[in-house]
Amino acid sequence: MNIAILVSEFDGFGGTETQTRLLAEKLSKKHSVTVITRRVRGLPKTEARKGFSIRRLFYVRIPLVGFILFSLSAFLYLLRKRRNIDVLQCMMINPNGLIGLAAEKLLGIRTFVWSRGEYSYITSWFFSRLVVNLVINRARNIIVQSNAARKQILKAFPGKTIHVIPNGIDIPSRASSGSKVVYVGRLTPVKGVSYLLDALSMMKSQPETIIVGDGAIRKELERRARGLSVVFAGSVPPEEVSRYLLQARVLVLPSLSEGFPNAVLEAMSFGVPVIATAVGSVPEIVKHGENGFLVKPKDPKSIAAFLEKLLSDDILIENMRRNARLTAGKYSWSAVIKKLEALYNA
Repeated sequence: MNIAILVSEFDGFGGTETQTRLLAEKLSKKHSVTVITRRVRGLPKTEARKGFSIRRLFYVRIPLVGFILFSLSAFLYLLRKRRNIDVLQCMMINPNGLIGLAAEKLLGIRTFVWSRGEYSYITSWFFSRLVVNLVINRARNIIVQSNAARKQILKAFPGKTIHVIPNGIDIPSRASSGSKVVYVGRLTPVKGVSYLLDALSMMKSQPETIIVGDGAIRKELERRARGLSVVFAGSVPPEEVSRYLLQARVLVLPSLSEGFPNAVLEAMSFGVPVIATAVGSVPEIVKHGENGFLVKPKDPKSIAAFLEKLLSDDILIENMRRNARLTAGKYSWSAVIKKLEALYNA
């Protein structure tokens, strides 16, 4: 099967980028895979990598102008290659799903659009809401990462057929026996890292904490972390995140909004329990009291209380480590690829 994967951002370190790279790699073991993405300065227009090919198209980082230019260049590329594409997999609805919808309706390419976030979050901006609603309403094949995301869309579009396929994860042979508190993700307001820092400041003894990631509010967070035992590791390539998870006793994800967080699955694959906010699809992965704890958004007191519990109770942590590994096993890449191939062949 000839599969084209359309994704706006491919060369960064975010969750969608990481999942797309792994998806292309896993699918290329049995199929011909081409990733279509935006041009990045310093990187070639075409590239071969781990069994799949990459085609980077024209793009400029100017709001709306970049959207239009990338959408046009992607559509023209699909027009030229349409006879060599059996399936077009669009990662994220805006803008890729809109491009895919045009390819499906005008070029006859069988298209699948994979939503990568909560419906309420991806429709929070007026223009984005117009695009997302148009694509969901008109596209034949919509994929979401969780049952929670499916229910959100069905409230807005009753009767719509929505397929659920979660993120995939490789299960490592090693498990963590670390002692540190770890956060992995972007440093933006929606990720709620400030509430983790507030929680740490409430604790009687300061646990060593590593914040992995970068973003617009890093300097502000570094100022707030003064006096705490916190290290900012900065932006880390996906293949190096495991180095920090192997040092972890617990992962904290205090987000205000989430889709299906890869950081949670990856932590659990190393046997690391998770304290996370009960938003998006998180409650489908984190089972309160079994493999971690759920808290309300903007609740540093609860984060601090559960951190104290996990850092002081060795029997509890061992049980949760075992349960976390069992949870991660349900999301192995082999299971995810089987579901996706079945959908492509249906």
